[in-house]
Amino acid sequence: MKLFYWSKILYLVSFLAPTFAGVFAGGLSPQVPHRLIHQFPVMTWLQSVYVRSNGDILTSTASPDASVYYVSGVVTGEPVVSLLHRFEGLNVTTAMVEYEPDVYIVIAGQQSTIGRGINGTFGMWQLDFRPTVQTNPGSPNITELVHFTEGGLCSGFDRLPHAPHILLVSDTTIGGVWRVDLRSRQLDLAIEDIHMRPLPWALTQAGITNLHIRNGYIYFTNSYEATVYRLAITEDGYAAHDGDSEVVKKVRSLFVDNFDFGPRGGDTIWAASHANNQLLAITSDGEDTVVLGTPNEMTLAGPVATMFGRLDNDTDTLYVVTDGGLLTAVNGTTVEGGKIVAVDTRPFFKSLLSDASELEDL
Repeated sequence: MKLFYWSKILYLVSFLAPTFAGVFAGGLSPQVPHRLIHQFPVMTWLQSVYVRSNGDILTSTASPDASVYYVSGVVTGEPVVSLLHRFEGLNVTTAMVEYEPDVYIVIAGQQSTIGRGINGTFGMWQLDFRPTVQTNPGSPNITELVHFTEGGLCSGFDRLPHAPHILLVSDTTIGGVWRVDLRSRQLDLAIEDIHMRPLPWALTQAGITNLHIRNGYIYFTNSYEATVYRLAITEDGYAAHDGDSEVVKKVRSLFVDNFDFGPRGGDTIWAASHANNQLLAITSDGEDTVVLGTPNEMTLAGPVATMFGRLDNDTDTLYVVTDGGLLTAVNGTTVEGGKIVAVDTRPFFKSLLSDASELEDL
C-alpha cells in the first residue's frame, strides 16, 4: 500500500509541474523503433540490466524478491527466460557488472520498502559462469565476496580502468562512494560530495544512484535532482584533490535513474527518466531529447536501467528495463509487469544529422 500511495503522489506532482518533459514540452515525444523482448508478471520491478558478450541478457529485480534472470536468444525473436538465482533472505538486487570474462558481480540486500535500504544488509556477490559456460551457461557458481557492514543501499558501480579488480560503488543512503578491492576484500568510503547526498525533501533517502567511470571522471546521477554530475578522480579511485562535482546536465524530469553511454563508447548519455516513463538522450553539447515514451502511455512504464547491445549487429540497440509503473503508476492507476524493451537508436542520430544539414542550408 505504501508503494502505491507514493506512486500516486509522484504522479500528481509530475502532472502538475509545468517544467517536466513529455506533453508539457510540446506534445507527444518522438517514438524511435522499439520491440518487446520479454514482460514479467505484474508486481515485478526490474532493477538492472547487463548484456553479455554473446548477446544474452542478465536482469535483476527489486520486487517481489531479489532475483537474477537469464535471457538467451535475445536477437532471435524467440527469447528464453529462466531464473538464474534467488537470494534467500534478501529482497532487492541493484546492479551488475562484468568483473572478468564470464564472471559477474551483483549487489543484493534488504529494503524495508522500495528505495529504503536496510543499513548493513548489502553485499557483493560473484556469479562465475566459467565452470559451466560450455555445458550449462545458465548455472553459475555464486559466492558472496564483500559485505557492506556500514553501508546503506548500494545502487550502482563500475570498475577502475587501470585496476579492474577495484570497484567504485555508489551508496545512495550515505551519499558517497565505496572503494572495494576484490583481491584483498577491503573497502573504504573513498568519495563524498555534497551532490551525492540524499535531499531532505525526497520521498526516500536516495542521493547518488548510478555511476560510470569515464576519462578520469565518475559520472553519477542524483535521481531526485534529475541531474547528471561528474567528479574528477585519481587513477586509484579517490577524488582528485582539487575536485568538486560539476553539473553535466539537469533534465526536466521528476526522477532520473540509471544511464549508459553509447553506442560503441560514444559520448551520448541514455538516461532512464523513471517517474516520467521516458527515455532521454543527452548529447555531448548538453542537449537533451525525449526519444521514447510519454508520461501517460505504457510504452516505457517506469524505465529503470539501460545498456547497449554488444554483438556486431546489435551495438545500436539500447536495452531498457522497467518497473511496470510501480514507482509512478501510469495515469495514477495503471501498472504492469516490468519488461525488457529493445530500442533502435539509429533514427535519433539520423535526425541529428538531418538537423545539422538544415542549419547549414540556412
